[in-house]
Amino acid sequence: MDEQKKLAIIERLQSLVVDSTLSSTNPAAIQGIGDAIQNPELILDKDDSFHFDKIRCDDCSKHCCYSSEPRQILVMPCDIDVMLASERFKKQDRAIFIKKYFTTYLGGQSHVPLGMVNLLPSKEGTYFCYLLDIAFNGKKEKIITFHSKKKMKCVFERERRPFSCALYPLGRFSQQEEILKKEGTFLLSPDCDAINSSKTITVKEYIKPLIGRWEQRDKYMIEMAEMARSLILLFKEDLASMILDKWKDFLFLDERHYTQKMKLIRHEMARLVKIAK
Repeated sequence: MDEQKKLAIIERLQSLVVDSTLSSTNPAAIQGIGDAIQNPELILDKDDSFHFDKIRCDDCSKHCCYSSEPRQILVMPCDIDVMLASERFKKQDRAIFIKKYFTTYLGGQSHVPLGMVNLLPSKEGTYFCYLLDIAFNGKKEKIITFHSKKKMKCVFERERRPFSCALYPLGRFSQQEEILKKEGTFLLSPDCDAINSSKTITVKEYIKPLIGRWEQRDKYMIEMAEMARSLILLFKEDLASMILDKWKDFLFLDERHYTQKMKLIRHEMARLVKIAK
């Protein structure tokens, strides 16, 4: 396959990872999944191997932590629980943590409560993740100058990073609509230093520490998208959006564990269905 065409397909697949849109009416989703079906060589099965060198990954933060253009690093409420369980943030106030380092929103097509990591610009014209150590060094200025000799490391160990960061250099898309059900894993960055190596690892082995979060995030997206669709059918869209926005704040800001909050939202959903009837 032509390299330019391959990169274009990967870029479209990335749009699914970023937007996490479940709607089969999303043109990017339809195009990206169509590409995956027509070009199966881009999709990795769990038993497939890919080139990866952990030492090179540990020594490099240039591709997954900052870029020449702003990129979204998607987070879900369950991810926040994982991050705040780390030693460094155990005593951190959740609301302060969220408001400072993340932006929360409702998915454009799915209406699912989601979040993304805030990015900061550098004087070199690039953007870097707010969760890099350099952002925690007491510097209050918003414009940071990179120092080539300084290693920039994420404040979280791999298993506690935002899921897309922990999965890197792999990307993943998931389309759960019955009319167009498709999911897959693919290699994100062809110029990642860690994959330009003779060492290999299987997809199954690489994602093993993340599989619980993988399944939990899938369940969250499917369940919340279904509730969002039901709310829009039961009430006017404006009212449904107000309810979902309230749930967004509850899911991200409330100190209770994610599973407790989802249980309360299910009860609230059942109550709203009764009211609508």
